[in-house]
Amino acid sequence: MSQPLATTPAQSKVALRHIVVFVVLAYALFWLISLPLWLDPQGLAAPYARPLMAAGMFSPALAAAAVTLLQRRSLLDGLGLRSSSGVRRIITMSLAGVVIVIVVVALSWLLAGYLGVGRFDLSMPGADLLLAGVPADKLPAGMTPQTAFWVQLGSGLVAGATINAVFGAGEEMGWRGWFVPALLPLGRVPAMVIAGVVWGGWHAPIMLLGYNYPGAPRPLAMGLMLIFTTLFGTLLAWLRIRSDSIVPAAIAHGVLNAIVGFTFVFAAGGDLDWALASPMGMIGFIVLLPVAAALLRQQWTALPRIGVDPRPTTSTGAAQG
Repeated sequence: MSQPLATTPAQSKVALRHIVVFVVLAYALFWLISLPLWLDPQGLAAPYARPLMAAGMFSPALAAAAVTLLQRRSLLDGLGLRSSSGVRRIITMSLAGVVIVIVVVALSWLLAGYLGVGRFDLSMPGADLLLAGVPADKLPAGMTPQTAFWVQLGSGLVAGATINAVFGAGEEMGWRGWFVPALLPLGRVPAMVIAGVVWGGWHAPIMLLGYNYPGAPRPLAMGLMLIFTTLFGTLLAWLRIRSDSIVPAAIAHGVLNAIVGFTFVFAAGGDLDWALASPMGMIGFIVLLPVAAALLRQQWTALPRIGVDPRPTTSTGAAQG
């Protein structure tokens, strides 16, 4: 049975009213931001869709900031932006998160190829698309579609750990910075399930338009997303708690977003069942489930700033962020 983390008296109960306010705000903001995509016949194909969704990633942070101020807490603490564990710990946990994400994605690709599911082919038949539209005389000597994959994958890792991590932080400040610590008094497993399901449901405005699992029935896509966010969210929560910072979780989140899309290069005939063969689909769950289970069995050190309902800040306490 999952046991709650050690907490101070001020952190020993779940602040239900604040949790409800946070979830309602996060959902309402993202639906509002996504509304133009529902009104536009192009939907996710609209030229402004990606910038709009990127902006929407900050809706959990805005919701967490509002609730943190309502609690009269420091924004730096409430959003997971201040750590008591030190820079070395944050760097170590960030590297651990990147390695785990890379291993999970790679194992998902290998497993899908080994099982031959979803017209998945490890010879990278879809890699030709990486060079689509580039004149042959403009390519570097020896450049092949497969070489382009490794080059772009490396670039994706760098972008994922930097630019993408900034946008990932928009979600992480809310979901792992504020929400997960708010749920931890319930116990580790209940907190991960609730946080994962709520985080997955937050994606509904774009999932119902066909995001992440193109071609899959919408109910199936939503169900898969809830499972994925619960499993992957456990990794992100572990990184956040062990480092007392959202930075490692934001970097891991950014790296996943940067490299998971490369799954298409393994599609035979351009046909890939994302619901089955992608790292975010059923094959990915086979890899993620033991990872999440192993992390839940580890010691999660409760650090001083972890908690959501401390006493009001005094003149000697942390200043408002």
